[in-house]
Amino acid sequence: MKIKILVFALCIVQSIMAQDSIQTKKTVHFSFFHPINNDGKESKHNSYKFSFNLLTGKTGSIDGVEIGGLYNHNTQDVSGVQISGLINYSQNKVNAFQVAGISNISGTTSGIQYAGISNITDNFTGMQTSGIVNIAKDFKGIQISGIYNQVKKLNGIQISVINVVDSLQKGGTIGLINCIKKGGYREWEIATSDYQNIGISYKSGGRHIYSILNAGYNFSSKPLMVYGIGIGSLVDISTMWKFRPELVWHTYLDKSFNNHPNTSATHLKFGLMRKLSDKLAITFIPSLFMSYKEKNGTSYGYEISKINVFSSKSNSESLQEIGFGLGIGLSFLN
Repeated sequence: MKIKILVFALCIVQSIMAQDSIQTKKTVHFSFFHPINNDGKESKHNSYKFSFNLLTGKTGSIDGVEIGGLYNHNTQDVSGVQISGLINYSQNKVNAFQVAGISNISGTTSGIQYAGISNITDNFTGMQTSGIVNIAKDFKGIQISGIYNQVKKLNGIQISVINVVDSLQKGGTIGLINCIKKGGYREWEIATSDYQNIGISYKSGGRHIYSILNAGYNFSSKPLMVYGIGIGSLVDISTMWKFRPELVWHTYLDKSFNNHPNTSATHLKFGLMRKLSDKLAITFIPSLFMSYKEKNGTSYGYEISKINVFSSKSNSESLQEIGFGLGIGLSFLN
């Protein structure tokens, strides 16, 4: 008898769940704020092609377009385009282009997300952009924020001031602070070159793509402080030899940290690294550079190299030069 009652109870629960999962498909949903809309409280069980929520709305799923003045809430899947003045909150899967003034909050998501403050998702595939923070679990694609990115597993690229990754599978991070627990790459390099006589660089991120923070000094007729930022990559040639392309932007300042006349240079480096051990490597660094110098009286900016440039173009206010650079660096690997 007890078994029959249990089976009967399970059948009732299953029936209720099945009914709840079956959505009525409709074309249009219009809401002032939930539940004041054309379908009342039942809207959360329905699927719509188009939903317009003057203030807030709550629907089952969207297969088309949803626009909300303040807040969109979906209990099931979203596919298509979703735009909200403040928040898009999707409890289930999303395959859409989402825009929110404050935040997109969703389950497993693929597509593109833009938010003024934050994107918070489970698994994500695509591109995610926010003004302050992005948080996801398994992430595949490009993640960009103004301050902070965090994912558990990354296959792609993160760009932010601070990037945090539990496990880097493929790709890398670009930022001032890159914290990667597993699969990350870190390096300190001491280098000398014609355009930066002594320089120290910190490189962090992934082997496929990493960030560069640089500071140095030039012992020219007018000594210069140098600082720079950049990105780079390590490409295996063999076990001991690596090809290291890097793109670095340098700014030159005098000892009083004055950059007037402004002088800056962009260096495209074609490094060839030779590992000496697991923790030590040496890199030969030929490069091409393009510099910009503002005119100060009768001179153009600061002298940054003794090697003659092979192309220059000047006007009454500035001088642009293209030249060749040489350097060598000693790397401490971690």
